[in-house]
Amino acid sequence: PNDYSEEAVRKAARNGQLIAIRDGNANLHFPVWQFGPLGGTLPGLKEVLAVLSHRPHADVLGTVTFFLNATSRLEGLSPLEALRKGDEKLVGQVKQLALEASE
Repeated sequence: PNDYSEEAVRKAARNGQLIAIRDGNANLHFPVWQFGPLGGTLPGLKEVLAVLSHRPHADVLGTVTFFLNATSRLEGLSPLEALRKGDEKLVGQVKQLALEASE
């Protein structure tokens, strides 16, 4: 079974496997859209986050923007929408986009 304790989620964020946004009071928030309907992260999310972490000047805002902006490269879908479909081909295309964004 997957462990969804607060500590497990915080650890995943520290390890770059989840997006965590710190607010003005230093509280961490985890956008719900990065999780699948049955729990766990979306297919390919951890791999895409790993690639995006290598961008020069990588920051959480840039990462969120990458996931939420629709692109013609994904037939008008955002990378988030493409990952939600769970289609292996689309997940591969999102990973390719992340690689290009990291160059």
